[in-house]
Amino acid sequence: MKNLILMRHAKALQIDSFTSDRNRHLSRRGVRDSKRVGAQLSKKKIIINMLVSSPAARAIETAQIIKKKLSKKIRSWDVDERIYMSGIDALKSVIIQASSKKKTLMLIGHNPEMDALINLVIPEGRHLKTSEVISLRLNAKRWADIFNAKVIKIKYLKK
Repeated sequence: MKNLILMRHAKALQIDSFTSDRNRHLSRRGVRDSKRVGAQLSKKKIIINMLVSSPAARAIETAQIIKKKLSKKIRSWDVDERIYMSGIDALKSVIIQASSKKKTLMLIGHNPEMDALINLVIPEGRHLKTSEVISLRLNAKRWADIFNAKVIKIKYLKK
């Protein structure tokens, strides 16, 4: 079994002429929502073997808040360039290349790629708003097999 947890980053500040999209930070609401989601995940006693974040400031800040709330329940954390505006194939490669030893993988990224990824795994699809999380339990032994695996359980966590 593999558990894939997908989260869209929390609400960011509006883009302005001085800040690139990649350097947008979380808004106050984004910080608050990230803390709330982290607390909800912590209550579920989930152990995340690997958390991978987009390199965008808002995604890294979201990941840092989640990591702090989950404390020692996150075994490792990384930032991967492929999660930022690189397309669905790049996002799939992040998952496929994850070690099969890791049971639970969490990605923090952006739309439209996160929604596209969800639509590949579950036929009915879902739309993630900022700070929303979907957790998928899949009948697969390797991460490379999840796109053909049966979905056993879906949990949808709203902020």
